[in-house]
Amino acid sequence: MDRRSFLRAAVPGSVLLSTCLGREPSGDDDPRRPGDEEPFPLTRHGIEFERSLDAVEDIGLDPGGTVTNDLIAGIEDGTLLRFPTGRFRWDPGARVEDCDRVGFLGSPLGTTIEVPAGTNERLLRIEDAAEITFENFAVDQTNEDAVGSFVLWGRDALHVENVRFRGRANRADRREPSAFNIKILDPDGVGTVRNWVDRTGSGWANYNGSNGRIGALVRDGHLGTLQFVDCDLREFGNNALYTSRCQGNVQVIDSYFENNNVASVRIGGEGSFAEGCRFVVSESRYEGPRENEDEAFHMRGVLIEDSHEDFGQKDAGAAVRDCSFLVEENPTGAPAIEVWSNGRSLSVDDTTIRYDAAGPSVIRRENYGSKGRHPPGESPRWLRLESVDVDGDGEVRRIVDLRDADGSRVRDCCLRLPRSEGNGINVVRSADVVIENTAVEVAGTAVVGEESDPVVDLRAECEGE
Repeated sequence: MDRRSFLRAAVPGSVLLSTCLGREPSGDDDPRRPGDEEPFPLTRHGIEFERSLDAVEDIGLDPGGTVTNDLIAGIEDGTLLRFPTGRFRWDPGARVEDCDRVGFLGSPLGTTIEVPAGTNERLLRIEDAAEITFENFAVDQTNEDAVGSFVLWGRDALHVENVRFRGRANRADRREPSAFNIKILDPDGVGTVRNWVDRTGSGWANYNGSNGRIGALVRDGHLGTLQFVDCDLREFGNNALYTSRCQGNVQVIDSYFENNNVASVRIGGEGSFAEGCRFVVSESRYEGPRENEDEAFHMRGVLIEDSHEDFGQKDAGAAVRDCSFLVEENPTGAPAIEVWSNGRSLSVDDTTIRYDAAGPSVIRRENYGSKGRHPPGESPRWLRLESVDVDGDGEVRRIVDLRDADGSRVRDCCLRLPRSEGNGINVVRSADVVIENTAVEVAGTAVVGEESDPVVDLRAECEGE
């Protein structure tokens, strides 16, 4: 369907413009007559739409047909476009421009977006809308070299819900754009991504010089608060949530992550946290392609960085709360939690880590220094662990590694890797470090200080034993 056909196809009661000028309906064409019942709820997640259109009944799209770029470009400001149950091929490269409010709503019974073979261009690009919704879609990328991806930048509000990707984004050329590139452009804006599922993101080691598949990329220009809730993301070659290099907040809640390269959750700064999440690294659970594993391949659960060459440092204060980690047969030997040298402070509370792999450490705070072109994370650089339990059959050089981490605290923790020949807590060039009411069970030394004099008050064993 071309653009003119799209505009002609609107039934009486639908008000469409060729561009998103935001014109209010006139008295003659306003479908909202006094006493009329609203045919479909026009408020979703606090976003108020002026009209709701059915892609088949109102627009004339054939069930099972192709969603063309002209159809997308013809959407009028304030429109919620609804797709019925069915399968729709979606042409790549579609843009929505000059719209303040726009929504795409699939059927709860099943609306599938088919990604054409060979596609690695964005299926939908919205870069400057005030409010956006995108809900109830299955993204089928099982065609050869098909990669589904979306750019959604909202100024004030963004809501993505019930989106599931099918098929592995694993192109022969290994260039795979992120599933979502999303931002909240206003500092007071809020966005939510809820119940997003992708269990075969790409090849788990397909980093490809940072061109590998990312789950959600949140970069410079994100100024508001973005929450990921009840998501399930697995096997991405270049971070499941790559959200550390932005100015805004990223909050990850009640979500599941498995076998993601670089990190499952990559955050930084005050207002950003992971809470109630489950992180798993397990080689035996991975059935995808085994290639590129000699390149940049490090599977961490959570990675922290705060300092960026282009926009300076974020306020310190990232957090991990009430999370659980399971690290088995990790072929990369990476920590479960790591703070990079350009990271600042991190608090970890009420968290359990089962570590059965071999590696340098379970929780690591890197030394003071630049990370590539990004400057060091300045003070505060502390790592504070409270009510953190580490257990398992892993072999590490030390359980907790603190470097250039003045003001760090380890309180009420149980750190137990009885089969490990390494040490418990390594404190390097760090002043004002306190370790108290903590049990450490390793074959090596419980606490080692290098150019440091930590205050140490250990208990004999973990509580309840």
